[in-house]
Amino acid sequence: MGKKKRRLKEKSRFLPAKPEEGGGGIDNGLPSSATGNLEEITKLFPCLFDQPSASLVPNIADSTELVDLSLKIGVLLSRGQASSGQ
Repeated sequence: MGKKKRRLKEKSRFLPAKPEEGGGGIDNGLPSSATGNLEEITKLFPCLFDQPSASLVPNIADSTELVDLSLKIGVLLSRGQASSGQ
């Protein structure tokens, strides 16, 4: 087996961590908005714009104390690969 195939096989065994079952829920918030260029943004992101925001909330019933934990989720919008290969 080649080095590349071996590496791919090792990667396929990786299981990412996941939250515990019943650990919380999703709180749907207000729809997204824009401070400017509303029509242009709507054209660029027709399926995403004006959708409700979502917050992950803990299951308070199972918690003895509420701890302020935050989860940061980022989205990278790219127009393609950089010329230098990044």
